Amino acid sequence: KSGAVLGSDGFGNTQEEGHWVRIPQHGGLRIGNNVQIGAVTTIDRGAIGDTIIADGVVIDNLVQIGHNCQIGEDTAIVSCVGIAGSVVVGKRCILAGAVGVADHVNICDDVHLTGMAMVT
Repeated sequence: KSGAVLGSDGFGNTQEEGHWVRIPQHGGLRIGNNVQIGAVTTIDRGAIGDTIIADGVVIDNLVQIGHNCQIGEDTAIVSCVGIAGSVVVGKRCILAGAVGVADHVNICDDVHLTGMAMVT
């Protein structure tokens, strides 16, 4: 939909001598079949490997998916969800209602998260 940003650089930075320095993002973005992506949603490409959105995933408006994430088949991600880098979300999950997921978290299959839940 309108305003979606797909495959842009992820938020990769490191500190050198007290200053932020950008880490190059060389990976890609793979989007499966029958995927829906809402307006003003951003899905970052991978830093080294690819960010992967599997078949049948539905993503609402105003969603952020960070670099290196893997979203499993038939998962639904609803408005205002933020997923930090290198997160793995299993199959048939639902993340809704402003859920926030910290980096490097693995969420197994069939999990439902709602109501501004924070996953760390």
